[in-house]
Amino acid sequence: MRIAVIDMRDSDRWGERGFFQGTTGGMISQRMISATFMQVPVALDEQPLLDGLVLLYNGERIVPMDHTRLDLIQQPDNVAICSN
Repeated sequence: MRIAVIDMRDSDRWGERGFFQGTTGGMISQRMISATFMQVPVALDEQPLLDGLVLLYNGERIVPMDHTRLDLIQQPDNVAICSN
């Protein structure tokens, strides 16, 4: 199983106040970050780069928020795939 641990560094903690807040913005941020690191393929017969992703924020586990669940292990099945 291929699981990566990514520590997002944000010295101003701007992400807490802007990037992860709000229903739509929080969900889009979560999926965008997860899809970028896991490289979820568009084709159904291809495999993602990672099986799971653990995200840290400034070296610490991310606390549960109302609109994002970045505290959980991110999995490719939970990432929406957008294609034309």
